[in-house]
Amino acid sequence: MWSMPGKKLMNIDTFSSLFLVLFAFWVCYLSKRLLLWSPEGPSDGFFPFLGGLALGFFGLCLFFRSLLNPGQISTVKEATTKTRLLIYIGSLIAYALFFELLGFLLATFFFLFAIGKGAEKASWKKSLIISGLSTATCFFVFYYLLDVPFPLGLLKALF
Repeated sequence: MWSMPGKKLMNIDTFSSLFLVLFAFWVCYLSKRLLLWSPEGPSDGFFPFLGGLALGFFGLCLFFRSLLNPGQISTVKEATTKTRLLIYIGSLIAYALFFELLGFLLATFFFLFAIGKGAEKASWKKSLIISGLSTATCFFVFYYLLDVPFPLGLLKALF
């Protein structure tokens, strides 16, 4: 935390939220250089632009929270952080390696389950429910509503 005698200037949440907001502006700027919408629907820049808006929104939420509660600082144990980071990195690598083979549904389900159970230490039941609902929702929105083609992998015969 940066401070002056008698005053707190910034805690780590304030600093990281400002970084997130600046990064979100950059993402939105770059995605606006692409076509956002075409006559057929969402185009190349649409989803990066939405992602930038979401990142900016959450960055602003964190910024205002850090201003309203300046004494409250997020703290994380270093050993836990390293373990969680390794689980996230390993899960992402496995997701990338098995995405084509397993397909979107299975790869995404296993990825989310590994994050929930391994990194976030959620219960089996909670991990299964969140992984299943998140995967099904994303698949429905992108595959059926937006006509985004996904590799179906092992489940190709079902669709």
